[in-house]
This record gives sequence, structure tokens and C-alpha cells, in this order.
Amino acid sequence: MVGPTQRPEERFAGDALVEYFGGRERCSVAAGRDPPDLELTLCGEVVGIEVSQLVQPTIAPDGSLGSRIGQDDAGLRLLDRLDEALGPSVPESIELGVTFELPIAKPKRFESELAAWLMELLAAGPPAGEAKRAVLGTAVRVCAHTRRPGCRRKKRIWGVLGSGNTSADIALNAQLVLEQRISAKQRACAAVPDSLWLALLNDYWLADAETYALAARQIDVEHRFARILLIDGQGRVSELETCSTPASQAPSKPAPP
Repeated sequence: MVGPTQRPEERFAGDALVEYFGGRERCSVAAGRDPPDLELTLCGEVVGIEVSQLVQPTIAPDGSLGSRIGQDDAGLRLLDRLDEALGPSVPESIELGVTFELPIAKPKRFESELAAWLMELLAAGPPAGEAKRAVLGTAVRVCAHTRRPGCRRKKRIWGVLGSGNTSADIALNAQLVLEQRISAKQRACAAVPDSLWLALLNDYWLADAETYALAARQIDVEHRFARILLIDGQGRVSELETCSTPASQAPSKPAPP
């Protein structure tokens, strides 16, 4: 069992790997030295496991990658602040749905101007149908939705967030995020002298194990990980082989569980 100091994703990865390699009768997982995140004891040998997450990437104009989850979190926090500040002013019979696209170039100023517009709409009475406005160049739509009798939802202002810097190409996204995560973890673990494996938690559910297996064969990234293990949301483990996978220095793979 992974120690309590580990992040939830590390505990999940550790439990999934223990199950994959035959259960606690055959192996165990403990907290690592950070790096690596975990240490797996298998057949009497210990190997370090570095853990990372695969999420849908955002693509900046210069080609650099970011996280769709991180981008959406920023938008959701903005909506939470609007609900906290203006929600009490929304009539009991309605909710306001706010739709806009991320990323926002000047988020603080955008939030301020959006709040001012919402106050204007509330002062004039609930908008009939849909109200639209460009706020700092970002198209924003506000819809008043009738609140059902007995509705227990506390939020009075909520939102739908789009993205203007992501690709709909699932295979491309898988390839980009896989290469980015392997490279980032290679840099993070450069000073670790021991043999290492890399465990990748798939939070980009549109890409499955087969998609990542194909993507791994198409990238050419230098790394020192003897094995790369993909873990899906149900804890199922599969292995990925990249063009530059080094010769394994780790314990040999046991028979499939």
C-alpha cells in the first residue's frame, strides 16, 4: 500500500501496478524519494516509478503545450467567483448560464467587465432568451434558465466553457501529450541513478490504450525509462513501446495476471 503522503493519483497508480503484477503476494509499493514518486518491489528487486498524467493538451501560438484541465479550472474558478458575488442578485425563479471560450488574454479585466455586464442585465430584469456581447474580444452568451420548483442546486450563475486552442484530432493530441510528458519526466529524473519506469495515468478519456500504443510508436523521444506503463481510469494497465525505448535494466516482466 502506498503511503499516506502520496498524492491521490500516485496512490491510484501504485494500487493499479500492484494488481497488474500479481497482487500483494508478489509485490508491494512504497513512497519514493521524489523523484521517483514510488518504489515497486517485485520478485525481490526494487524499481523506481515516476508518475504523470495524460490530459488533453492546449496548443499555444508558439507551439508550446499546456493542460486543458488547468485552463478549464481557471475558467470554472472565474465562474465560481461571479456566482459568489452576483448569485444573490439573481431572481429566485431563474439561473444564468454563461458561455465563453478559453483562453482569456486578460482574465482579471475580463472578469471585471463580465461582472459589470451581468449586473446591467440583472438590473434591467432577466434577459429574454439569449444576450450576447463581446467582452475584451471574447464572445459571451448569457441565457436565463427557469429554475425548477424544489431545485436544490446552490449555484445561480454557471457556465459552459469552450476552447479555442485545442485540437479535435485525438491521435494528434495523444502523440503530443505523450511526447511532452515523457520529455518532461526525463528532465525531472535526469539525476536519478537507478533504473526507472514511467507510469502514465490517462485522464484524456477520448484516447484509449490502442490510440496511445500507436502514438508511442510514432514519436521519437530520448528517455531513460526502461518501461512505460499506461493506466486508465479503471486501473487497467498496458505497456507502451517508443522508438527510443532503452534496453531494460528492470526486473523481468511476470506472466500476465
